[in-house]
Amino acid sequence: EKKRLVGVDIFISSLDNPLSRIQKAIFGFQALSLSMIANRGLVVFPKTEGMQDVEMSDLWRCRFMGEKNTGDSLIELYKKLHEAQLEVTKHENLYTFGKENVPGYSLAPTEQ
Repeated sequence: EKKRLVGVDIFISSLDNPLSRIQKAIFGFQALSLSMIANRGLVVFPKTEGMQDVEMSDLWRCRFMGEKNTGDSLIELYKKLHEAQLEVTKHENLYTFGKENVPGYSLAPTEQ
């Protein structure tokens, strides 16, 4: 069975939305791109129609995707986030499986 690394969910602890700091940290980085930020299960980036103002927690799930990423590109991404003083609390690698590239991870509503 074919297993392919396609991205990573990185969890960042921050009292405020880390979007602008992430964008500055990864500017010019091409191996992985920020595709989503969620907080308490609500997608906050990219913004969706009808998005409501709700109280956010201090833990943000940031999804980075890339077709040609490797373990080295993940390490480089972590370094960039660390240098931007973003506190990474954990990460989960995202894989697809089989000839059909079936995701082995949950898709956000904006990805379906």
